[in-house]
Amino acid sequence: MGTDFENVRMRTSVAKIRPLPGGACYEAKVTHIYDSNGKEILNPASPEYWGFAWGMTNNEAHKQAEEMALEKLKSHLLRKD
Repeated sequence: MGTDFENVRMRTSVAKIRPLPGGACYEAKVTHIYDSNGKEILNPASPEYWGFAWGMTNNEAHKQAEEMALEKLKSHLLRKD
């Protein structure tokens, strides 16, 4: 499967949470990843989410969750090849 990682789309949700001890007050999850054709790429390791992160801001949590998801996707696809 030749996936162009720059063209994948991710469904990411961010929620404001009670501040954690480190100060983070946003939680983000990437729940779905779609290839450039709109077909969902299933995560065999965790059907609940691809990426998860906490952050001090909405954008920080969102970005970190998507970075984690992208690394998992790359790892998953490289194992398949």
